[in-house]
Amino acid sequence: LGNLQRGVFPFLAPAMEEEREQPQAKISPSRPSGIALLRARESVAGGRSRWTPKRLTDFHRGSLDMVRRLECHAKHEWHDGCVNTVCWTDDGRHIISGSDDTHICIGEWSSTAKSKPFRYDSGHRLNVFQARPLPFSNNKNIVTCGADGEVRVAHLPEGGGRDGLCTRHLGQHGGRAHKLATIPSDADTFLSCGEDGVVLSVDTRDTRATSPVLRVREVRRPPEGEGGLPSTAAGGGRKIGLNSIALNPSVEQEFCVAGDDSMVRVFDRRKLGQPVRLLYPGTASRSRHITCATYSYDGAEIVATYSEDAIYLFANREGSVPGEYVRKYEGHLNERTVKGVNVFGPRSEFVVSGSDCGNLFFWDKATGDAVQMLHGDRDVVNCLEPHPHLPVLATSGIDSDVKVWAPTREEPEGGDKFAQRLERQAKTNHHSVRASRRVQMLQTSMEQMAQEGGFAVSFETLFRAFMGARAVDDEEEEAMDESDDDDDDEEEEE
Repeated sequence: LGNLQRGVFPFLAPAMEEEREQPQAKISPSRPSGIALLRARESVAGGRSRWTPKRLTDFHRGSLDMVRRLECHAKHEWHDGCVNTVCWTDDGRHIISGSDDTHICIGEWSSTAKSKPFRYDSGHRLNVFQARPLPFSNNKNIVTCGADGEVRVAHLPEGGGRDGLCTRHLGQHGGRAHKLATIPSDADTFLSCGEDGVVLSVDTRDTRATSPVLRVREVRRPPEGEGGLPSTAAGGGRKIGLNSIALNPSVEQEFCVAGDDSMVRVFDRRKLGQPVRLLYPGTASRSRHITCATYSYDGAEIVATYSEDAIYLFANREGSVPGEYVRKYEGHLNERTVKGVNVFGPRSEFVVSGSDCGNLFFWDKATGDAVQMLHGDRDVVNCLEPHPHLPVLATSGIDSDVKVWAPTREEPEGGDKFAQRLERQAKTNHHSVRASRRVQMLQTSMEQMAQEGGFAVSFETLFRAFMGARAVDDEEEEAMDESDDDDDDEEEEE
């Protein structure tokens, strides 16, 4: 604890001392303030068993003050192309990254690191989309998947040399393979998913044991306004390409997948015939597909980011009603890439996402309020991975570097100027989504007319389709403006 305060984050001590002068400040149990942290420190010093060093560290990691002190701590230019995946080793000392250059890099994350990263050719013919270390391998067995549809493993030699390094082909998807899910208790098998709609169970010991365990098909929803549950009849609709797969951190027999429709499907590995539950936001979302879905720290919730739409939080429990969601997070822009979403904090206190505008966005998970925005890329931020033990975040995107964010800012971000900047960026992103919707609706109209009567479409017909989409968006914009005006009037009256 002393090292945490005085060494890694020396600003904590003066921040705590300042809050001694504000004894009337409110203390939120879910968002510990400096006073709560100070009392916790004194409790540990006094020998009370209630406050363990781990619990106090979690207090630090989950505080809003930490999030608002984040700034770019290090920038690692290890690759020659877009960095599509970043992850931490289990001990939190190194970052593993993969790129369009088909190479994997393993390096120290600190800005003071002097050693060069260990770099090797993954064996993929096209872009690497994800890389993960297998459990119990001391980070020596690295599994990867990529745009060539291949799933591979690299066996790294002990001692860090290249003698004996080899990569092997383990499985093949019929399209791009986007994500992997390792199993904490299993050092040899893991899951992968791809655009062919298939989930593979991959075994590093024997490629003959690698086999499809699930083929995801479209599920028929009940008509709007009618009750009932979605039909999960096998073999029904088109195949659903998968962008995401994640394992429940509390129940490793459970995993969720998401992709080219609006549903998050939750499965039990012991009985894969039907999904355990289907989660989607009903008529609240117009999006056609999900780019990423992940669990909260205890598996009780799932957060999913929708293309050209918001991020939605779902309750992951028995009795969850399809078409209902817990909370919605807005302000970012998710249109151009297969964008990730994650949770931040030891108890998933925050939701974090990249954006097409090049920023990172943080939301308070409990309230849905945007609390932090950081400029993370010249173009697009796609990947976000929290450190396993510290309030530190690794990110990557279209830029060819890996950025590490740490709470080293002397003063926390905030104030009126920050709020105005956040609001302006959110409005800009909202207008971009509106424009994209118009193009999408126009494209849908053209496809329907082409199917009905060929490609002879008049300018008047296209113009009507475009104006129809614009009218829908204008109604939403007027409703938002009226809400903003009401808020402004209330502020003026106060």
